[in-house]
Amino acid sequence: MKIALIGYGKMGQMIDTLAPSFDLEVVSIIDPHHSKASHQNITRKSVESADVCVEFSSPNCALKNIQTLSAFKKNIVVGTTGWQSPRNELEKLASLNQIGVFHAPNFSIGVYLFSKIVEFAAELIEPFNEFEISCDETHHKHKKDSPSGTALHLASSILKKVSRKKTISFDSNTLQDNELYISSKRRGEVIGDHSVDIDALYDKISLSHHCKDRKSFAIGALKAALWLQGKTGVFNFDHMIKELAQRRT
Repeated sequence: MKIALIGYGKMGQMIDTLAPSFDLEVVSIIDPHHSKASHQNITRKSVESADVCVEFSSPNCALKNIQTLSAFKKNIVVGTTGWQSPRNELEKLASLNQIGVFHAPNFSIGVYLFSKIVEFAAELIEPFNEFEISCDETHHKHKKDSPSGTALHLASSILKKVSRKKTISFDSNTLQDNELYISSKRRGEVIGDHSVDIDALYDKISLSHHCKDRKSFAIGALKAALWLQGKTGVFNFDHMIKELAQRRT
């Protein structure tokens, strides 16, 4: 299977390196700022031989890239974070152009599993008002968005399960009982740490995920690209993991 890389930053380069081990061929690298790019812009010619396009660019151009690739009838794996993904818009583009779009706030399989554990834990503590719940995330100093898309995704899943929490807060000094606190830090070269604390007067439960290598994101994106081939619609890891699990039974 052939893929085109949209964006050739750290993630694009990692995907390029690992693609052959998944029997994937990178046929096009599109980046206006990188000397190793084969093309500077997304055109019909630059992606014509690709089966799937893997988009890891920047928040300010992600949606425009998706719209352009959709018009060329290309399936897309979207890994760019820090932008508001209008699901209705993605569904409209997928339906109109009969393509598949795979979008996730984080492409680490470990983070996906962690998020499901957090969701289940939040459901368990719903009847117990004595347990407070909060999120914490730390990333490298170069990360532009804060809090991370993963932290916001975790918080959203908690809000759906814990009815006493209504909104998100980033200020611990003014925190209200109905607010879910997210602590966000940027320092050093931390790839990505996320944790959720469930705290009561006599008990504390801590759930955490630590990313040891960016390869985990690249591997998830490549697996998504393989899985997406031939599919139409908007998908995420819930869809992929469910299908893979069904194949094993």
